[in-house]
Amino acid sequence: MNNSPRKTAITMQEVIRRVHRWLERDGASRIIVARETINELMKQDLPDHISVFPKKRQGQRKAVRKRRNYKDALFKLAVWPEDKMDENSLPSVCCVASGEVDLHIADYVLRCRAGDWIVLPAGVAKQDGTMAHFEGDTAGRAGDILWFTCWLGGINTWICRSHENLHFKPQNTACRVERHFLEKLFFGFCESAIAEDDDAEVVEQMLGLMLVMMQKEMQRENIMWTIGSRFYYDTHSNQQNPISRALEYIEDNLHQRLTINIVAREVLVSPATFTRRFREQTGKTFVEYQTERRLAIAERLLRTTNVPIGEICARVGLKYGRLRLLFQKKYNCSPSAYRDTKI
Repeated sequence: MNNSPRKTAITMQEVIRRVHRWLERDGASRIIVARETINELMKQDLPDHISVFPKKRQGQRKAVRKRRNYKDALFKLAVWPEDKMDENSLPSVCCVASGEVDLHIADYVLRCRAGDWIVLPAGVAKQDGTMAHFEGDTAGRAGDILWFTCWLGGINTWICRSHENLHFKPQNTACRVERHFLEKLFFGFCESAIAEDDDAEVVEQMLGLMLVMMQKEMQRENIMWTIGSRFYYDTHSNQQNPISRALEYIEDNLHQRLTINIVAREVLVSPATFTRRFREQTGKTFVEYQTERRLAIAERLLRTTNVPIGEICARVGLKYGRLRLLFQKKYNCSPSAYRDTKI
């Protein structure tokens, strides 16, 4: 039997149900709001089991200008390469789903255990996801973290796993739920938790409602599973087929312009080799494949959401004229007419 941590079965629905039960049990008592300094953090009432110890950043902050390499291109504001940290323009939320983990935030480390929620406001430096979430001796340590962020009318959620020195995303644990109301609920929860203006029960109820809605959308299969994720570094990625990595990169970056040279450089092969192997393994040319994926996502959004067509064009990286031409060719109708027939 293979006891590798990578083979552990885990489903997103099971994890969300689990953390929701913990929230109902504990209320808002285990929701922690990260702050920009350890002194600000210690002003809030932290659960007794939480350990906090200082850890100053060693490197310099570098503003992100050329954001081609980031899936969350509009979010990343700065990085600290030496510290493996970054700073984003939008908030994120995480819950420790199993084990005990260490989260390096700003100038401190939070040692949290399963059931702890951490709200990370925009502009607060945090780990960039390239290293295991442990400090000191990692022998025998393991933990899962469930993450939530918002982007363009929906919620992205995924699980990262740390096992000793390994850090990776288990298979089939990254997805997106397309609901504008969920996005508003997420930001409402973050704003209330960060401002500390609302009653703790209200904060708990907002988070609970978000989790309930996500479970229902998953039960209805109104979700988009991510083929690959640029959010996390896989310690075995160098062993992966370059075309498989290319498909992940394409899926994660359909909102922007893609060329053979760009993707070939990303997966470290020559454009000529990439072109040949891509056709051999997919049965399609590079242009055919990415056009097919852009159209498929546009079709799904038109069929299952009320996202404006202009926004859909931005998400799939197509101008409206091009999208209309593709729909006319395949369905003999415009995108808006296609939506009308599917309602």
